[in-house]
Amino acid sequence: MNRITAKLADVATISFAGSRMTPGFGSIEQHAAEIEREDFRSIDFSTSVEFGKFFPERWRLRIPMYYAYSRQSTLPEYDPLDSDIPLEVALDNAANRHLRDSIKRNAEDYVMRKSLNFTNVGIESKDGKSHFFDWSNLSLTYYCNKSFARNVNLERDLEKNYRGLISYIYNGMPPIVEPFKKSKSKTLNSKYLRLIKDFNFYYMPSMFSITSDITRNYREVKSKNLDNPNLLIEPTYDKDFMWTRDYAFKFNLTRNLVVDFHATTQARIDEPEGIVDRQRDPERYQQWKDTVWNNILD
Repeated sequence: MNRITAKLADVATISFAGSRMTPGFGSIEQHAAEIEREDFRSIDFSTSVEFGKFFPERWRLRIPMYYAYSRQSTLPEYDPLDSDIPLEVALDNAANRHLRDSIKRNAEDYVMRKSLNFTNVGIESKDGKSHFFDWSNLSLTYYCNKSFARNVNLERDLEKNYRGLISYIYNGMPPIVEPFKKSKSKTLNSKYLRLIKDFNFYYMPSMFSITSDITRNYREVKSKNLDNPNLLIEPTYDKDFMWTRDYAFKFNLTRNLVVDFHATTQARIDEPEGIVDRQRDPERYQQWKDTVWNNILD
């Protein structure tokens, strides 16, 4: 296995790794049963970039991005559909290239994953302090993950996860106001008016936040019918589309009197049944898109 990592100052980090093992691979200490019987290949690539560094420093932008891609492929030594025949022999005996590719694809155990993330994108505070009305309180997060797998039993196992989040969060500690604290009046210092002397209040909330979080998960699984290839098995779909809004508010009216409010709203966005894929079924994808937008606006 080989790995290369490069760091570009404080802007980006890039990492790449690859490995390859073939049938018969192993050390002299291993028993025959422990020696590799598969042709295994894998690559992994990842990078993190701070795009905010490409803009003027006075803009105070924070745009961290992370991208990762990995792929693994495993070919067995013997044809999984006919374990008495080595896979290389089955490929050599194929009548044409199309049949050869089909045999290889059916035998291969293939997994691919990729991910794109933008986390906590926003603007840095000018003075490092929290202010009630400030663009630095606003942050954005987005990620998209996709995985695809196939093997001798599965034609397709496709999963996609999306998340978009926008939040405005203020956390501060406003000064307390005590208008009569320094008063030297004998009247206010009497034990009967002590309550007025100790009167205090805060003129701003100590916490205020609004968060809108949309998540969508989609999975499509289609199995193979090894006993009767002419009898197709319909794919199954698993979908989950949620929109969560969160509101929080905390106001210290006085040292001992606090108003604390928190509310959460969850809404499920209904989707049409069936496949959602722009390339494989553009007509149904457009129908899905129209339906989802109508449900979001509703």
